[in-house]
Amino acid sequence: MNERLSILRKTLDLSQEEMGIKLGVKKSTISRLERGLNNFTEQMIKLINNEFLVNEHWLRTGEGEMFNTKYDNESSENILLKVLENQELIIKDINFIKHKLSKLEEDIFQLENS
Repeated sequence: MNERLSILRKTLDLSQEEMGIKLGVKKSTISRLERGLNNFTEQMIKLINNEFLVNEHWLRTGEGEMFNTKYDNESSENILLKVLENQELIIKDINFIKHKLSKLEEDIFQLENS
């Protein structure tokens, strides 16, 4: 799975730091997972699947498509419930964007004052 996490991150054009922020973990955790130094917990697998809409079977085995493209046999109500359950992930995305903007503002300030 470590190799597939790296493939996923690069496909999404994310740094280890950016992926860590989206998943609520440190850059070092992503690095250790990618290098096979840490084991994937079930919680981490579910978080990766939910955050990036990854096919869990692909993540675990490398078989099939990388991303989920549809919800099989799920009603609109179940999909809506999943969206509501993912509100916390949306908040993480907002915090990620705020973090990036803050970093950009710092870079602009440094450029203007150098």
